[in-house]
Amino acid sequence: MSSFFNNITSIPNDVVDYINLQKNLVKLQIIEKSTNILSNVITYIILAVVGTLALMCLTIGGAMAINELFNNGYVGFLIVAGIYILLGVVLYVSRKVFITDKIADTLTNILIKGDSEE
Repeated sequence: MSSFFNNITSIPNDVVDYINLQKNLVKLQIIEKSTNILSNVITYIILAVVGTLALMCLTIGGAMAINELFNNGYVGFLIVAGIYILLGVVLYVSRKVFITDKIADTLTNILIKGDSEE
């Protein structure tokens, strides 16, 4: 009978321990999800910088090639700038599909489903 009462008196301590474990679990889950988000952001920043440098080199080379084709010193740069302006307008008009939805899907995968990979 005393064993029964000892078990009953230990219930509040067990509940407190359970609550503390749950708090620690939530903290670890938040840390894991934050780490996944931060690593994705850093990866995309690095890819953006490398991609920008490569695109810049390709753009200058393409503009110079067009200049050679037209025997002119600036037409190639104007054509390449026009292409970029057109691309910018298309991206701005369709930003919801290409940017907003992609970010929302990625964050949903990380925060709700727990996946950092797509």
